[in-house]
Amino acid sequence: MRSRVMVYSTPQQPQDLRTLSRLRFARLMQRRLRMSCSPKQMASTAVRLATPHVRHPTPIVDDRADRASAQFHNKSTMRSLHRIVFPSVVLISMCAIMCAVGCGDASPPTPSAPLAPIAAPTPPAVQSELFANIDTASGRVRIKLETTRTPRLCANFANLVERKYYDGARWTGHTFVVRQTSGVDGVTVPAYNIKAEYSKDLLFNEGSMVGMAKTADGANQPIRPTTFFLTIKGQERWNLDYPIFATIVEGLQVAKNITKDELITSIRLEGDPTALYTRFAKERAQWNAALDAAATK
Repeated sequence: MRSRVMVYSTPQQPQDLRTLSRLRFARLMQRRLRMSCSPKQMASTAVRLATPHVRHPTPIVDDRADRASAQFHNKSTMRSLHRIVFPSVVLISMCAIMCAVGCGDASPPTPSAPLAPIAAPTPPAVQSELFANIDTASGRVRIKLETTRTPRLCANFANLVERKYYDGARWTGHTFVVRQTSGVDGVTVPAYNIKAEYSKDLLFNEGSMVGMAKTADGANQPIRPTTFFLTIKGQERWNLDYPIFATIVEGLQVAKNITKDELITSIRLEGDPTALYTRFAKERAQWNAALDAAATK
């Protein structure tokens, strides 16, 4: 229950003093009214002024309790509204999103065609070990081609061997260091050049090396792509001057026994040179064109 507190205010002066003041005021007013009012009006005014006025106490309402109660109820109401409205707004928003997603095109999406698998790049073919068997009247010399260190020179030599370029050729170069051949007598030297290749791991520090001859002595001279030689002793001054493309793995003594003008019966490859041919296909085509042109002369 809410209660109101009534506070009464009373005049501070005594009642007789107030009445005396009114009587004096009434006499003063009577003097002024005589000049402007009728006797009847003056009588009524005098009576009214002479009658003591009783002031009723003015109630003063202390509504602080009401205001505090109202504020309390307002805060409680706002808390209740927050508890109700905020979850409702969230729920409505979620429902709207679900409806937007679920109420769209109800048909299942058309599956796209599977992407074709991307083919992995083909790694370059790795050349397996490649050997050549050189058969002569003195016996067989087996050499290993250095396809990793000097691949271009090896591709050129393998191409000449498969064309049987050296079958029936003579060992025309014969010294205490080398045995050299340039091909069959009377065959025109093909007109093509090949870039020399060198490796610090292939040196003439000892015998059993197979190298390519040059057109002339001296550094930076072009090589003869169809002339090769075997070394039976070391020749360090040739290091990184004459290119080495193979090493003797069997038959070094046979190489030492080769005599001047001895014939080469045949040279045959042992291994598959396909990887080399693929790598130098464009150059090989030029080599073969020059070899074909020389054979017709």
